[in-house]
Amino acid sequence: MGTTYYSPLTFTHEEKYDDKPREDIISLVPEDCRRILEIGCGTGATGSALKTRLPGIYYVGLEIDDRAVEIAETRLDRVLKVDLGKINRLSFPLKPESFDLLIAADVLEHLYDPWQVLYVLRGFLKAKGKALLSIPNTQNIYLIAHLVMGHWTYQKYGLLDATHIRFLPGRR
Repeated sequence: MGTTYYSPLTFTHEEKYDDKPREDIISLVPEDCRRILEIGCGTGATGSALKTRLPGIYYVGLEIDDRAVEIAETRLDRVLKVDLGKINRLSFPLKPESFDLLIAADVLEHLYDPWQVLYVLRGFLKAKGKALLSIPNTQNIYLIAHLVMGHWTYQKYGLLDATHIRFLPGRR
């Protein structure tokens, strides 16, 4: 019984928040976006990079981690500490139909009810607003090969991140 306890659910702040902007997301943001709402903004690295690329935009981030919120507050126009699992449109401190773009970059799979979160937050998009969503590709050949070999090993991050609650379908 000399084994050491290991859990992929234990990680440091630095392991969870690598503080790097998501260049893949940034490249997809339309130039005409002036107001952006990001779900799970982390430390605000992506928002900060977008504010440099598109001067004058108003950027709001939603985040649950206290330390990430502290850092993001120095980079974004507004950061709300929010448990998305308890989100309520009526008590949410944002003006309805006020954002051009909603970003959820690899966050929906961490939520028990991502459909509810999107349902609530869509009310904060303008009539012609868009959503930019990124989810893990469960059709990835690496993952499929491991499944074929009988392996399903949760990890600290990546496709089999131990904090993933949902596996959502990609394009059909």
